[in-house]
Amino acid sequence: MDVFSAIVAIMGKWTLIAGVIVIVIILLAVICSYIGALYECKNATGKYNPRDYENSMSGRPSLYDRPDQNSDNRRRNVSSSDREAAPLQRESSVKSVTLPTYEDLQPPSYDVAVHLIKLTHSEERSFSSKHKSFLLAGILTWLGLKKEAKEEDPVISVIKLGILNLQKKEYDTAENILHLALKLAQERQDMQAQRYIFDVLANVAFEKGDYPKAEKLFIQVTKELLASGTSFDDNAIVEISLKLASIYSHREEREKAEKGFQFCVNTQQSKLDSMNLSNVNDLSDHEKDTVLLWAMCVDWYARYLLASGLLKEAKENFQKALDISERINGISHPQTLVLLNDIGSVNSLLNEYDLAIDNFKKAIKRSNDSESPDLPAFYCNLGATYLQSGNIVKGEEACKTALRLARKMNHAVAEEDATECLKELNMHKAH
Repeated sequence: MDVFSAIVAIMGKWTLIAGVIVIVIILLAVICSYIGALYECKNATGKYNPRDYENSMSGRPSLYDRPDQNSDNRRRNVSSSDREAAPLQRESSVKSVTLPTYEDLQPPSYDVAVHLIKLTHSEERSFSSKHKSFLLAGILTWLGLKKEAKEEDPVISVIKLGILNLQKKEYDTAENILHLALKLAQERQDMQAQRYIFDVLANVAFEKGDYPKAEKLFIQVTKELLASGTSFDDNAIVEISLKLASIYSHREEREKAEKGFQFCVNTQQSKLDSMNLSNVNDLSDHEKDTVLLWAMCVDWYARYLLASGLLKEAKENFQKALDISERINGISHPQTLVLLNDIGSVNSLLNEYDLAIDNFKKAIKRSNDSESPDLPAFYCNLGATYLQSGNIVKGEEACKTALRLARKMNHAVAEEDATECLKELNMHKAH
């Protein structure tokens, strides 16, 4: 009997312990469930989740597939010219969020000192005379850049701070600030602000070379623009499409890059065909932006062609862009000077030394008038061309001038190029 009682006592003890464990597990499950419910509720009310913008972009549509025409017409009214334009499902700019400087495309290997001749990697590669970006152009009033706004919105202030850091190339800081702006915009469900912030975030990723993220963000912005009724041939869509084409060229996805560049050039060309360009002063700001965006498309396409070794085709497109830039921006505008330099660079690659020297000298003369920061780079290219043509004396003179100006202007890249040019000259003298 004593043994039986002991067994019962032991079983009761273990039963009690098991019961306590079960109760603890149940309580933990309830607490976890409650916390999860609170978290979901927070997200459901529009609060910011740092990964929302990435998770929402898992799908990647084919960028050049024509959407169902009926569904597109139900969303917006389209003209016959809209339907004929090649569609793109969707990314700078007078120094800002947007026209990112397109990374220098290096041509194939050539003889002598041709590797010293480079396209200008300038922060002034900007075609938009009025707006930082063509997406921005439509929301200037909202951004507080016009007099209608009496007090600046907190979201706008944060966005501007992010853009300032982007301009300073402080990309991580810019991204963190823009995420804060995105949180504020999401809390008040401001879709227009969110679209613009996504566009700026895309440009941050583009400029820092994070092309996978830039592609996702640009596609997301395009989707939202199209859903809001923006037409496929809108300047904002074309600008983003151009940046996507640039991304594909960097990844050597040549078919997609070619389609993208062709879409951008042809879409803008169709707009130019309906304009009277005999007097550019009569054009509206929007029409000027449209023409300059066409020139930008042609310029970027020319750089792509140059990287592909298609020198004559590249020169033709650079020349088209130059003609427009001279007419609208002026002959001493930084972008006009950059294009003169680029044409001279292609001339050198084609062994058209006299034409190259003439274009570099034009760029230098106009730079002296406008105090262009690219002046040392132009002298570098002039010196390298003289070296190619066998004129060692003038080549040395130009490269020394480039080195002096580069040091004076704290132009590190030009200083390095000028030093390399002088080394090349010394090697030729030694032989």
